[in-house]
Amino acid sequence: MVYEIEKRSLLSKKQFETLKNYLDKNAKFNNQTDIKSFLFQKPNFLRIRLIKDNDIIIITTKSGNYNDIARKETNIKIKKNEFDNCLKKLIEQGYNKCSLLNTKRITYEIEKIKVELNEIDYFGLIVEVEATTEDKGKINELKQEVINIMNKLNLKELPSNTYQEMMNKMYSKTLKSVNEQNFSF
Repeated sequence: MVYEIEKRSLLSKKQFETLKNYLDKNAKFNNQTDIKSFLFQKPNFLRIRLIKDNDIIIITTKSGNYNDIARKETNIKIKKNEFDNCLKKLIEQGYNKCSLLNTKRITYEIEKIKVELNEIDYFGLIVEVEATTEDKGKINELKQEVINIMNKLNLKELPSNTYQEMMNKMYSKTLKSVNEQNFSF
């Protein structure tokens, strides 16, 4: 079980470019990639993530809500050739409608905290500052480290209820049957 401590900020194009320039000079670059995320609301939150030029598909479940300090997260990695059988099982469990979000992501690390610059369909330019831990006792410490990085980068936190509203609007516009989705890159 992993706990994810995450804060977000919605940026203008100018803010995004300024932050990217700063991170290029002052942080460790990890990678840049394109991601397709298939998001299920029911029966529980579930995300299927395909990463361009990667043979692994990541299936994520999270519990809790965006207001929680840390959300419990479980990731299962499967090979693409195993996906059809996995998807059939998910449909049998009631995961039959989802939304697709395309993301262009640049990932950095600064002071052991992950900083992701994202260009996300329907949402725009969002930076995520996050840490993960398996030790529940470290959640408050990591929360403070995430906040410190947000402050260092002059990022204004996107309120969790605003982010939830953005998610709900996206779902209302994009929710489709699994059979209508293209689960390939």
